[in-house]
Amino acid sequence: MYGRKRERIFIRHTSCTKSRYDGDARKQDDYCQKHFTTINVNPYYKGKLKNRVVCVLDDYMNYGNIFEVLRNLLVSCGVRKIIFVAIGKFLTQDPYKQQHYDISGDVYSERYQAVFRSKVYHNHITIEEDAKRSLRELKTLAKLLKADVKS
Repeated sequence: MYGRKRERIFIRHTSCTKSRYDGDARKQDDYCQKHFTTINVNPYYKGKLKNRVVCVLDDYMNYGNIFEVLRNLLVSCGVRKIIFVAIGKFLTQDPYKQQHYDISGDVYSERYQAVFRSKVYHNHITIEEDAKRSLRELKTLAKLLKADVKS
């Protein structure tokens, strides 16, 4: 969407525990439900996301639940392409679980519902050499973003 935006795309309207503290997070069929009840798309972007390419940067990923919540919300907004970048990964060596949800209601408010549909396991994820170089460069970007957020 042509660079970093002043308005955040997602709003966490209610706090919740981090997935790494949920001992049974990997045992549930519905890994993301607690996050769906705490996050919505910023109303500022209503009608502005359709057919766009959106890149979401995160410092670290545990199980990928947040990525999957955000991906499903963006899909429901009609985003054409979604790129997620995590600088590192904590805790688990489990395969990545792509989780599909049927979303109904207004994702730009707290009044939407997400119903678990299916999941797909991705066991063989590789990082290309160009991606490894990009990840090194992203460390610098992450430092700049952190400094910008603090100011």
